[in-house]
Amino acid sequence: EREWHRGFQVRLDALPPGVELPAAESALFTGRAVRVLSNPRGAFKRNFARLRSLDEKDSDASDPSSSSSSSLLPDAVLDAAAAQIQSLAVSDEAFDRARFERVVERIRRPVADRLGRLVVVDAALPRHLRALRAYLLLGRGDFYQCFLEEARALLAAPPRASTAEADLAVPFAQAASKSSAADDALASRFRLRLGSPYGADGAEASPKSVRRVPAYDAWDALSLEYAVPWPLGLLITGDALRRYDEMFRYLLRLRRAARALDEAWVALRRVAAGAATTTPGALRAEEEREARRRRRVRVTDAPYEYLVSPDAAEACQRARRDVAFLVQNWLTYLQTDVVEAQFREMMETMDAMAEETRRNGEDGGGADFTRAQRAHRAFLAALGAQSFLDLPAVTQSVEAT
Repeated sequence: EREWHRGFQVRLDALPPGVELPAAESALFTGRAVRVLSNPRGAFKRNFARLRSLDEKDSDASDPSSSSSSSLLPDAVLDAAAAQIQSLAVSDEAFDRARFERVVERIRRPVADRLGRLVVVDAALPRHLRALRAYLLLGRGDFYQCFLEEARALLAAPPRASTAEADLAVPFAQAASKSSAADDALASRFRLRLGSPYGADGAEASPKSVRRVPAYDAWDALSLEYAVPWPLGLLITGDALRRYDEMFRYLLRLRRAARALDEAWVALRRVAAGAATTTPGALRAEEEREARRRRRVRVTDAPYEYLVSPDAAEACQRARRDVAFLVQNWLTYLQTDVVEAQFREMMETMDAMAEETRRNGEDGGGADFTRAQRAHRAFLAALGAQSFLDLPAVTQSVEAT
């Protein structure tokens, strides 16, 4: 993945006369894709070695067609590309830019289809994107409900830098075992970190960026790391994960704020009713009695004793209710109207590509890598734009609230 993103680039001053940048970029993409497909990693390399060993048992060892290459690129694609290049090399005609660009595109298309098949179908990209939505975008609500409950006492105090990650690993694992994440094989690829593993905390690494996640408390450095398997790093890049992590930190802070406001309701009812219990039934009974007697209530909170009037308690509840209404609706907007709507649009494209590829068979197209890349980039761009993290006026208002 490092070689794919930073290993090669087009030098404008080195382009031959008549070769335009789009054609050069297409040739560069083809070269990078061939290098990726020729050097499988991880499970793909092991699977290829296993299949090759089975083929060698059924073939003659002296057969020259028995290749030791581990390339995931079909020989037919390589042969067709070589024939296209040879036709240009032996031509006596003057350089024809249009013909050259057509040849480059004819070579690029099947390679892009094969790389797209590898990423979208073979590596199960849609499954991993749904996992990113479930954990980094808080789509798995029951898991985070359990996690916030298990980590309630821990998050109530400032983090200890030396042990915070280890401390959080316990409630994180407990939440996974008690929720729908228990049956999710990809849950183990996520790990809580104190400090962003993808670069600058709260903003893009670029100094020109103005994106900033509204601050909440001492746990603002909490991030979620995702171990990207090969070859999904070609599409789920470090920059993409940084954007996912921004949304994770934003949504988690809002989720924690909403939960704290719910707990504040219980605390305010105890103050208003002078109740020593926090059970909902007892609180409702105290509310009814309070409405009848409408008297001043003496509350003891050793070593202090203070008086709270019903009017003051009601004013506090109104303030809490208004803030809770804003936070909950803002959280609902982000998770429903932004994340879910945009994710559904992206997955329609990904699922259509996967279905088209399966329908066309091994030698057919349908899963052009650049098409999947555009859909994923459009999704991340929409998340950033519709969450208004790049508008300081909005982020400052949310932070102040």
